[in-house]
Amino acid sequence: LEATFQSTPDPVAVLARDGSVVVANRSALAFAGWTANEASGRVLWHAPGWQAFPTLSAWLEASVLQAREGVTTTHAETV
Repeated sequence: LEATFQSTPDPVAVLARDGSVVVANRSALAFAGWTANEASGRVLWHAPGWQAFPTLSAWLEASVLQAREGVTTTHAETV
């Protein structure tokens, strides 16, 4: 499972309820501009890579807040 998680070209991260990173794959870390140690426990949308996309960053933050309330959201965008 770990090999599949790390080898996918898509950024994938598991977040805590507050949006902080629990674990992220290599693609997500590269996009965020963080190492695994830097990412651990930090809020994903505050990462340098997300700051280049303010609309997408705001959507991510809003989606995490909605998810805490049990609302499912989806979004697809080419970056």
